[in-house]
Amino acid sequence: MQFLSETLITKKIIENSKFLFLFLPLLFLPIGFEYFEFPKYLTVLAFSFFCFVSLSFKDLRPYSVILFSFLLFILLNFISSSQIFFKESFFGMDFMRQNSVFLLIALFTIMIFFSQKKFPQNYLNTVEMYLLVGIFISAVIGIFQFLVQPFGLISNDWFFDGRIVSTLGHPNFLAGMTVIGLIIAKKINLPWVYLILILALILTFSKTSVLLFFMYIFYEYIKKLYTQNRKLAVTILILSFLLLISVGTGLFSNTYKEIVGNKPYMYQFQRFMIFLDPKELSLDLRFKIWDEALKAISDSPYLGFGKGQIIRVIELPEFNDLSLSSTHNLYLDIALESGLLGLTAFLIFIISSLINSYKYDKNLFLIQLFISIHGLFDITPVIFWFLFVFISGISINKYNKNYLKQL
Repeated sequence: MQFLSETLITKKIIENSKFLFLFLPLLFLPIGFEYFEFPKYLTVLAFSFFCFVSLSFKDLRPYSVILFSFLLFILLNFISSSQIFFKESFFGMDFMRQNSVFLLIALFTIMIFFSQKKFPQNYLNTVEMYLLVGIFISAVIGIFQFLVQPFGLISNDWFFDGRIVSTLGHPNFLAGMTVIGLIIAKKINLPWVYLILILALILTFSKTSVLLFFMYIFYEYIKKLYTQNRKLAVTILILSFLLLISVGTGLFSNTYKEIVGNKPYMYQFQRFMIFLDPKELSLDLRFKIWDEALKAISDSPYLGFGKGQIIRVIELPEFNDLSLSSTHNLYLDIALESGLLGLTAFLIFIISSLINSYKYDKNLFLIQLFISIHGLFDITPVIFWFLFVFISGISINKYNKNYLKQL
């Protein structure tokens, strides 16, 4: 009873680190494939309610560029959504990905809360540990699914194109959270957790996350080398950049498809080897979606079509009239939903958040940077939204600045 009164009843509910143990694992709730984001959406909404009742409005700091730009982004979505289908846009018509103005308001509430409250000095470490526990459990479940798949003990709903999804509902979401877990595991120095997360990342066959993880490893290597031999580090960095440009332009051909061929047993290998070949289905489909999205944006460039209305705007007859709730690009989604005005406000929020998190904690910065880049190529899940606004809020918190500088 004392635990419940401390954690669930008092207005210090969020400040008590025990509550995080209850909340963060809920973001990894397993549920049927079709509505995998819905429980996470409801969890964030519930969490935002507790944040709201714990707010001290006299301590609000709306003059922060981060808070102001996100508030402006919400208002522009509100205006855009009021044009048509406002009810659907406000509450969300897509229960898989939760494109709703209501979610943005909830996220803003959470960000305000973390920007104003005074937390214990070990609070950030506690959050990272609990988050890592959730990611680790989800990764282990995914590996277990892969091991028992040949025996038919698990429904096919728990797999996507032969790739593990675990409790995140989609292999790309699981891969993204796994990379975030790897960043935290390296900071805490847990090698065995690190290895298990790498195995789960490989089994997702998520090209974007795997590539970004290799970029993270390269960044860590260059950073360490720079302290020992600056000239060598700069030389390797320049050569790598030139190689990346060269390979990037060369991959837009049929080279890898000719090398690998179309043999069925080479399918998973091809997922890695032809990741930038536009003939590869997932990237080819993205190119077509992005092209249609750019055309649609030109029809309503300033205010867009309203939150969650992509499904009414983008159609692909060549893919059997595929209806989309996302363009697989966060920034195109925003431009379609709230126009170039909304995209501008959102970019100000993203850039100012990255600058701020870089000043106080490099690991927070890397997580935000990963989420920002990941958004260029895929759907942004609810967990990513929550983590980004949490970091944005806690990194502008005047009470936490001294602590973050000491880390």
